[in-house]
Amino acid sequence: AAKTRQLKVGITGFGSPDDLTVQYFVRKGLKLVSVPFAKPAERYTAILGGHADLLYEQLGDVKSFLEGKQIRPVILFAESRFPLYKNVPTGKELGHEIIINQFRAVIMKAGTDAQRIKIVSDALAKVAATGDYKAYLKDQYADEKTYIGQAAALAFMKRELEVMRKYALKK
Repeated sequence: AAKTRQLKVGITGFGSPDDLTVQYFVRKGLKLVSVPFAKPAERYTAILGGHADLLYEQLGDVKSFLEGKQIRPVILFAESRFPLYKNVPTGKELGHEIIINQFRAVIMKAGTDAQRIKIVSDALAKVAATGDYKAYLKDQYADEKTYIGQAAALAFMKRELEVMRKYALKK
């Protein structure tokens, strides 16, 4: 449909990973327009109410709608297929290499003592290795292999920033 008529895609905001992905497909010839909704409930209502044609969202955030069969995934932007939706292809499988990771970080004030940072980092690594945390991630439809410790976090974020720059619209 996106080749014959414009489709509205519910996203978190302009310039977000969501928007960068939409713009990638626009440059590939699809007729898509990003429609930002700052609040998750607004995005979900837009897709459910027919005010948006598509929704760019993490599976875990819309788990109840997926389980209730109110919405369904059509493409995943991930390295591999999600076990519960084995029939849903990844963008990579369809020839689209774009994967902009959605991530969160625990941050500390600049100038914090290195030993204190290490203590917090070690504690987080310990929690990330527990069965309870892995079960939580599974319940949230999140990848249990996504914990990145303090030593590798900065390099990861720099790589992600380069990916975002690659797909950002040039002015």
